[in-house]
Amino acid sequence: MKKTILEDISVYSMKILIIDTSQKIGVAILYSQGLGSEKKKEFDSREQQKVLIDSIDSLFKESYTTLTDLTHIAICIGPGSFTGTRIGVMTGKTLAYGANLPLIPFNSLIPFHTPGTLTLLGLKNEECYCFDGITLEKIPYTSLSKESRPLFALDPTIIPFPTKQATYSLDNILALTPQEEFSLLY
Repeated sequence: MKKTILEDISVYSMKILIIDTSQKIGVAILYSQGLGSEKKKEFDSREQQKVLIDSIDSLFKESYTTLTDLTHIAICIGPGSFTGTRIGVMTGKTLAYGANLPLIPFNSLIPFHTPGTLTLLGLKNEECYCFDGITLEKIPYTSLSKESRPLFALDPTIIPFPTKQATYSLDNILALTPQEEFSLLY
């Protein structure tokens, strides 16, 4: 049985770079378990090809960290902006390959999910991505009409019925299992 990243290494030595460029606002987060700290850089997704590497470099400088100090790199693999996701994935894969670090792929709704709820990402054509904590599905809005669980959305303004604002949390990413074999062909 594979270990989660918290079980995989000493709690006091974990440093993880998290890259999520799938949504309107991209994030690069440097999380240090031993210090109990996180540093976060946000940027407009339309500029991420220009600012992602600089944001990561700034995180490293502010925390006196280098790429070789990291234990893992987590990358968002969508759903979301195709080009944005591709930029984040390729940046993460390149850094991980160069430093021989394990990758942790995650879907874009995982950091926003709260157990016992449904997390939604609105799409065009009366559809959304729906995540229940295990399964990510593309469904029509009409299939949610009889749903009794609380609904949270990354952007509630585009969902055609009442939902609550989902908030970003690292806990769900930290509970993931690193992938020994991970490949996205872009």
